[in-house]
Amino acid sequence: MIIDFNITNYCNAKCPTCKRFDAVNYLEVDKNLDVSHMEYKKFEEVVKKNKKFFEYKTCYFCGEFGDPLMHPQIKDFAELAADHFASLTVYTNGGLKRDEFFKYVAETKNKISVRFGIDGLTHEINNLYRINVKTDLAYENMFMLAKHGKARWDYTIFEHNKHEVEDVVKLALEKNIKLMIRCNLRPSKFGINRITKDDYEKFIQIAKKYEKEDIEFDKFWIN
Repeated sequence: MIIDFNITNYCNAKCPTCKRFDAVNYLEVDKNLDVSHMEYKKFEEVVKKNKKFFEYKTCYFCGEFGDPLMHPQIKDFAELAADHFASLTVYTNGGLKRDEFFKYVAETKNKISVRFGIDGLTHEINNLYRINVKTDLAYENMFMLAKHGKARWDYTIFEHNKHEVEDVVKLALEKNIKLMIRCNLRPSKFGINRITKDDYEKFIQIAKKYEKEDIEFDKFWIN
């Protein structure tokens, strides 16, 4: 069972189809969203009150409404979760300098991993969706944790980056990073377009080519 905590809804990125933003006004945070960080004491209280229930569960710090690394106490949250859950996964776009946190993840013997949402091999491509993210820093952080077996890479395919898929696979294999490739299934919006069904079929062929490798291909599709 996965227990998902959104510990903050602050984010350094401005992804056009993010649920944080107004449905009509481009890249404006929804006025009904209370942008805030979770209080560490509240998290500690919940975790310790449910210690027995959580000890065999997986903890996620998800980035659905913000990036967990934006929380100024991310290392403290991670340490507490690692002590009370069977494992912890932290989702991030990676483009934040959090040396203390990354050092902790790299060195700890606890079951912690970080999933990096990077959708382009270059800054120009990645920033077409992951607007404002420092792509070079994101790769630096991911490659560092990969050396310790703590990095996971989530790559989402859009119309603007579909040409990179096989090169992404090759890079992940070279750097020994566990990779998940999925298609963007959200409606095309603000110039961020879904791939076509024909391109999806090409993606399936690439997945078949690398089916013996330790790579996940999310083959789910909706029209």
